[in-house]
Amino acid sequence: MKNLTKLTFICTVVLFATLFSEPDPNRQKYLSAGGSGSYNTGSSTGTYYVIAFDLLNYNFPEKIGNNQVKALAAFNKGTMKISQLRHFEKALQKHPCFYSTKNSKGRKLTTIPDKNARPDWFVIDCDKSKN
Repeated sequence: MKNLTKLTFICTVVLFATLFSEPDPNRQKYLSAGGSGSYNTGSSTGTYYVIAFDLLNYNFPEKIGNNQVKALAAFNKGTMKISQLRHFEKALQKHPCFYSTKNSKGRKLTTIPDKNARPDWFVIDCDKSKN
């Protein structure tokens, strides 16, 4: 009975704190998980997985080729082959907010990146992009 009273009190305090707290105007900035609603929010390069997910699921102005779509889908499933790496790289470059940070020509990816890795050779920044 003693523990039930404590549990009830804690649940009541938490419930009232969440229901009657004043909303923070900056809250959406911290809750953004990527996607169509947040890809144009400035400089916020996500992981390779998030960028590939955006390219697959949202209609961007630049057309992505069939081999590039297959490479993006295979990367998200975890079944991408090394032969699809150049198609994957070209698809990433077609993101409307793509901005290269390295000026060197040639391939940037030599191995299949980890899904949770952040790219160091480009950023997704709609303020600096080529569009």
